[in-house]
Amino acid sequence: MKRAVFLSLLIILCLVAACGCAGGSVERGALLLETDHAAASNGGGRAEESRSMRTEVGEAMIGGERAREIALKHAGVEEAAATRMKVETDREKGRQIYGVEFTAGAKKYEYKIDAHTGEVISFEQKAVQKAAVKGGADTKKYAGGGAAVEKGTAGQGSALIGKDAALKVALKHAGVSDSKVLWQEVELDYEKGRQIYEVEFSAGEKKYEYDIDACTGKVISHEYKVKQAAPTEKVESLIGEKAAWEIALKHAGVAASQATRLEIELDYEKGRRIYELEFYAGEKEYEYEIDAGTGAILSCGVESRKAPR
Repeated sequence: MKRAVFLSLLIILCLVAACGCAGGSVERGALLLETDHAAASNGGGRAEESRSMRTEVGEAMIGGERAREIALKHAGVEEAAATRMKVETDREKGRQIYGVEFTAGAKKYEYKIDAHTGEVISFEQKAVQKAAVKGGADTKKYAGGGAAVEKGTAGQGSALIGKDAALKVALKHAGVSDSKVLWQEVELDYEKGRQIYEVEFSAGEKKYEYDIDACTGKVISHEYKVKQAAPTEKVESLIGEKAAWEIALKHAGVAASQATRLEIELDYEKGRRIYELEFYAGEKEYEYEIDAGTGAILSCGVESRKAPR
């Protein structure tokens, strides 16, 4: 009897121990699963953090100095030849860019550089005008491919005829003497692969426009406009363009030597003839309407604006 009771108690104790072990295993298994999950979560966080760090590193900007070097190299311009350098950061079409502008010789360069990769997104170059030197010859310095051509020479190595010579060609072609010219303007430009002088002048009741080859002096194109008088008026009764200029400049307080890009047109408006004048001085643009018969100032306007190149 006692033996049977002892065996029963022993069996019960074994069962309790077995349940305890199983429960601990399940609990430990759950704990291990939770630990593994946490580790995985932490690992994922570290991976995400790593990816974020890599993204940030990949988004680093190349810097304005590097963007400047890329633009100069692409343009084939030596650093010493570049002037008026300007570098700005901007955002365009969802990405950051560097806007690089500079002038070298007779050209102005504009670049857009990807701020992260250094890729040249777009570029443009324009011919710019330089001041004339003694004798009317144009001293230019052209940069390209690291080479430069100086002292009155074009990109092809041909000597420029100069502004004075270009004006003489135009006047001779038009049959106008220098003494008859009321106003004139000559600019050096680059068009269709060659340099040209754009010559404009006014004589009598005509305004002339010429394009002259800057190297050969050949007349490329020309035109003139006749400023017709009203049917009931005589041209002799007009004060003349020269007097109209004097009136406008005096009213504006601008010396003739300070005025640039002068333009004048004779028009017919509201039953009378008027002179329409435009000119620049300093950083201002002036516009006048002057009665062509009496010289009275009908209207005038001043706007802050630099003269276009």
